[in-house]
Amino acid sequence: MHGMSSSWCHYGHRRHFLYTLAKHLNFTPEVALPSDGQMYGNPVDFPVFGGLLGDVYSNRSDLSLVFTASDLKLPYHSRPPTAQTTCTTWCLPTGYRQSSVWRPVVGEFTVHTWAAVLLSYLAAALSYRVLCKTDCLAESMLAALQGLVSSLHTVPSDWASRPFVFSWSFSGLVLATLYMAALHGINSSETRDTFFRTLTEVADSKLPMYASSDHLRNFRKAQFDTAGEQAIMERVITFDYNKALPMFHKFFTKPDFGILNDRNACHGFAKLFTPPRKAPRFHVVRNYCLSVSMTNNLILRQNSPLLRPLSVATSRLDEAGLTKYWFDIKTFAMERSPDPVMRMRQLRPFLRVLGIGLAAAIVTFLLEVLVAGVLKCWDRGCTVRREGQATEGVVDETVEK
Repeated sequence: MHGMSSSWCHYGHRRHFLYTLAKHLNFTPEVALPSDGQMYGNPVDFPVFGGLLGDVYSNRSDLSLVFTASDLKLPYHSRPPTAQTTCTTWCLPTGYRQSSVWRPVVGEFTVHTWAAVLLSYLAAALSYRVLCKTDCLAESMLAALQGLVSSLHTVPSDWASRPFVFSWSFSGLVLATLYMAALHGINSSETRDTFFRTLTEVADSKLPMYASSDHLRNFRKAQFDTAGEQAIMERVITFDYNKALPMFHKFFTKPDFGILNDRNACHGFAKLFTPPRKAPRFHVVRNYCLSVSMTNNLILRQNSPLLRPLSVATSRLDEAGLTKYWFDIKTFAMERSPDPVMRMRQLRPFLRVLGIGLAAAIVTFLLEVLVAGVLKCWDRGCTVRREGQATEGVVDETVEK
């Protein structure tokens, strides 16, 4: 059994993976580097080449972990041990997400939501009425609530805008909370994709499947023999990549089509054919990867006694939807990590709401400072006018005397 020693690694794969695989397949491995010292063999020189492939071909090794091309023309059973970013999977968009341009701005408010907003305004008005009856209580309560709601310094009690600012801040806080909840509901519903946990679910969905002749040939050559795979392959429709643009245009503008293609290519075509305001929605075959692309592959010697147990193990993993994350490329532990594209789509609503909240807070702060400054200047002008009038009265009395 050939693999990579602790000093040789490729994309994080070490001999730990081979030891773990041997443990689950119930055999004792003897891990070694290629006999000729070359990490990779050249399949172009088949059947005369060295490296890991040469040792497998020459019956010097039963199992190898090697980085190979997708069209490796060798009579070996080959499976990907872990997910690669270039790994081919079933990419299944369901068309556009129809959404109004104003929805991110206005929000999706129901009758109950608007009723809650109205009640918040009534509560603010009632609190203003109650708290203003007693000056001492109003001064303490309004100061505390003002600092709690708007995080501003306490406003002097002689400012006439103080109850208004509190009512405005309180109702604005409730309104912003309801708006963020509604916006979160919109984005969570629009970005909720249909995940097929197993290929059997994909086969039962009856989605039309498309694949290029190359992908189809490599798919069949990889000896995938699960029930879900066989059901899908029976209804696959092939297309020529020379006519890929019309095919993908139809694929991304009409719902419920499936295609066997590179995940990154699917995402690129989605951006190419999708208007900026109408991001596509995807069915995703989560955690499923096919050995039809440049990736690390497990290569078995022909007629190897390990062929049957490896086929059974990988078939079970396929049916359970686990092939995509056999082993994490860094920790060699089973780990379910979401797709990075999906992670970003889950992060965008939060960033949007955060930006709206910060903008609203800045605008509220500036308006309150502006109102406070204007009223302060008004009070100062009134004070000067009263002092002037008082001075004139004193002068008049003095003159009369």
